[in-house]
Amino acid sequence: RPEVRLLPGASGSGVRLAREGGPREEVGISPSTDQDLDRSLSARLLGEQPTALVGHVVLAAGVFAFLWGRAPASQLLGWAGALTLALAARAAGLLRLDPRTLSPRTLLGRLRLLVTASGLAWGVGAAMLTPELDSVQWALILVVLSGLVASGAATLAADQVAYRLFLVGTLAPMPIAILMHGRDRAHVFAVLLVAFFFGFVVMLNGRMHRM
Repeated sequence: RPEVRLLPGASGSGVRLAREGGPREEVGISPSTDQDLDRSLSARLLGEQPTALVGHVVLAAGVFAFLWGRAPASQLLGWAGALTLALAARAAGLLRLDPRTLSPRTLLGRLRLLVTASGLAWGVGAAMLTPELDSVQWALILVVLSGLVASGAATLAADQVAYRLFLVGTLAPMPIAILMHGRDRAHVFAVLLVAFFFGFVVMLNGRMHRM
C-alpha cells in the first residue's frame, strides 16, 4: 500500500500529500479553516491570561518587597509604576476583548500587543535598575525573569509569535544591563547563561509548534 505523508505546502496555505513512488499533490486549506484555527488559538490564549496575570502580580510584589530599601527608591517606584500600568492594561484588555465581536486576527493582534508591553515592562525596568544592585540582587531578578519566560511557555503556548515577543521583551535587555554592572567572570558567565537559555527556549518553542 502506498505510503502517504503530509508535507508543508509550497505557499504555506496548504499541505502536500506525498505518495511513495507517485507524484506530490498539494491540498489547499480554505479561508474558513484558517479562521477557525485563528479563533481556536485566540480563545485558548485568552483563556490562559488570568493565570498568567496572577503569577505576574505575585512575582512583582515579591521582587519589590525584596528590593525595597536595597535599591534606589525613585527607580524602584518607576519600575513598579510601569509594570503596574502594563499589567493593568493587560487585565483591562482581557475584560474588553470579546471573541464574539472581534475577528480572531484582531483579537490575536491586541493580545500580542498587551503581552509584549508586559514583557518590556519587566525586562527594560529590570535592566535599568540592575546597575544599581549588587550581584545577589540582580541574580535574583534574573531568576524571576527566567521563571516568567518558562511559565510563559505554557500560558502563551497557543501563539508562537506572542511567546517570542514576550521572550525578547523580557530577556533581551538583561545582557546589556549585566555588562554595564561589571565585566568580570561572573558577569560574562551570566550573559552566556542568558544567551543559552534564550536560544534553548526558542528551540523548544519551535519544536513544539512543528509537532
